[in-house]
Amino acid sequence: MKLNEAKKILGSVGYSVNDNLDGYVKNTVKNLMESLESRRATRTKSYQILSEMARFTGRYTGSFAGLEDAGTVTLTVRGQPKEFGVAEALSKVENDFKSANSKNMSQSTAETLLANFDAALAAFPETGNQEYLAELQKERDYISQCVETGDGIPQGGWTEQGLARTTHSRDDSALDAKTLIRNIQNSITSFSRGGSNADLIKDRIDQLMARADELTAEEREKVEGLYTKLEIAVGRNRVNTVASGKVSIFKPASTGALTRAKIRLNHSNIKFTENEDGTLTIKKKQEELEDLIGDCGEFVTPEAPTATATSNDLWIEFANAEEAQIAAEEIFPNVNVTSEVDGSIVHINGTAAALRRATTALQTNGLQVQVNTTPVEELAEIEESTKVEENKELINESYENYLDVVARLTDYGAI
Repeated sequence: MKLNEAKKILGSVGYSVNDNLDGYVKNTVKNLMESLESRRATRTKSYQILSEMARFTGRYTGSFAGLEDAGTVTLTVRGQPKEFGVAEALSKVENDFKSANSKNMSQSTAETLLANFDAALAAFPETGNQEYLAELQKERDYISQCVETGDGIPQGGWTEQGLARTTHSRDDSALDAKTLIRNIQNSITSFSRGGSNADLIKDRIDQLMARADELTAEEREKVEGLYTKLEIAVGRNRVNTVASGKVSIFKPASTGALTRAKIRLNHSNIKFTENEDGTLTIKKKQEELEDLIGDCGEFVTPEAPTATATSNDLWIEFANAEEAQIAAEEIFPNVNVTSEVDGSIVHINGTAAALRRATTALQTNGLQVQVNTTPVEELAEIEESTKVEENKELINESYENYLDVVARLTDYGAI
């Protein structure tokens, strides 16, 4: 039920209700949240409660659309059955799950939560928001996995796996650009302190950038700036995560050493991510990795990036020289990048935001291009030398494994 509908019902039985209850509640919640955000108190219980209240004041309208007349569902509360409206039931099981993730939950209580999730999802109507349903299903599946292990729901497990949604509205299209820019900035600030939702934040920026026709020039500039802020936040997040001991950053001594380290990590079923700077982010503490890959390079502590705007280069390869010349004359001068044409390849230089504007403009005008961060002639040389080095390391690694197997068979008397 919407707040204004509730106001009419209350008014009909003699209660005096504020004329614009929806607006009053929405503005009050908004002002309180902004006050907490300005004091960087977004991790407090008060902020969490206000975020949940915001669900029912317009920010989360898209998620609960189609659930107004969905009937009721019975959940188990403190061992007793209790009836809820479907939207209220869905909100309750989500809140219970968030509480479990923040504090942990015993096996028996987790089993009850799983049963409540199943009951609420079974009552979800076809008219409901299917995207919201998919998000709820992911939470349900995670709870099921935890129940199967028999240890209940661990504290922070959902967040550490990068599965948790950020606290932003699930229906960004309902928000104006100014509000959305501020919300994304808050998400970036929160992420920089710790988290793993960078891809989700980038998707939100991309979606906002896709609404460029609706934005003023000032708003477009702020949206472009969000990409830079996110890049800086990723670096700071990396520093904080390494400092906490959750992951290690490893710098291989050579291309071959990189190949060797990746093979060993894969053999040991250790998760890692290959970074653009050639390092590896590994989900293990450094001391647990020293014996495994320590001879392949060194462990490093990343430095937090600064907000200074640096100049960058891209080499854009076009289908032909004519298209390259057109882009250099008609597109690149309008997005504040310098360009130099060499046949079908254009070398452009500018800030990260300017280069992003340039590649977006090429896509908007339907030009098919190959974007490289290294000159094309150097790419060919690097690719060839990398193949030789990787093949050599793979052969060496395979030979070492072969000798190991032979040694074991000899010990057992098989040879």
